[in-house]
Amino acid sequence: AVVSTQSTGNGHWMPAQEFCDICANKFDYIIKLEGEPLELWYLADKLGLWKDRAAFLKRKNKSTVIKTVKSDVWDYLKELNEDQINFLNEHFAVDLEMFDYKRM
Repeated sequence: AVVSTQSTGNGHWMPAQEFCDICANKFDYIIKLEGEPLELWYLADKLGLWKDRAAFLKRKNKSTVIKTVKSDVWDYLKELNEDQINFLNEHFAVDLEMFDYKRM
């Protein structure tokens, strides 16, 4: 299956480097939002939001309403064939390197 972000407009399939040119912008912070919230807490503290953390951390967007467990993701990925895995590794190659993720 080929994913085309142009036809779907689905930002979840768009590599971050397509909408966030890391080389052309100066970022003070880049954090990973999956897993433990330590990076988010660090950022909240640095931005002076620590006193408002209870309200801040309770906020949810559409994508956080459904809880995805890492094991569910890996179970899904095990169903992919070699061509699909290669496609994802190439499609997100720059993102995987930028954010220090392992290839599948």
